[in-house]
Amino acid sequence: MTKRPAKNPEKYCKVAWNCLTANKDSWGDPESFRPITRIMYDQVFCSGYDRTLGLVSERAFELPKNKRCSDHYLSPQFIGRMVMDNQERFLNCYENFREIFYLSRRIIDVTKPENTALSVLTHNAGGADGYSIYEPTDKKYDRLGIKLMSVNQDSATSAADTAPYEHPLIAELLDYEKSFLTKMPHSAQVKLQEKMSKLSGF
Repeated sequence: MTKRPAKNPEKYCKVAWNCLTANKDSWGDPESFRPITRIMYDQVFCSGYDRTLGLVSERAFELPKNKRCSDHYLSPQFIGRMVMDNQERFLNCYENFREIFYLSRRIIDVTKPENTALSVLTHNAGGADGYSIYEPTDKKYDRLGIKLMSVNQDSATSAADTAPYEHPLIAELLDYEKSFLTKMPHSAQVKLQEKMSKLSGF
């Protein structure tokens, strides 16, 4: 079998920048919010995973590596919204965009039930209803009782809570998302409880 060549994330980054730049003037239309931010999500997802954080959930560490699930701990789609709301900064300077794109590629290994439960903490309705965040990005693992471990070869130690978020751009992201924070509706609470009941299983 021929080995598939490694992906070049730079190509995906440049495509994302070009596509978002081409859609700058459409950002004022709420019906365009979701399709435009999906551009960022798709290109980050397809560019491959950045595992440099070396973090894994305590439950996932007990699993074989091929049974773990990779979680983009920063939401690439929401970062796409941050980019479009700050076009002068990120779309007028490729290096600024490149920095936030590469941050978006970083992942933390979790279990599949953990990944599914984490997805309930945000809601992207698109259109005028926009994007809702039910838990701050830097608090979501704590909210679900997910303990992160720092992996060193085949061993792991508890990771500091701030470990994934120590970057100036991420601090800006956490500040930016404050206006999207809202109380979780009852329907989402029920869904989250259902997902959390499965967290003890792998």
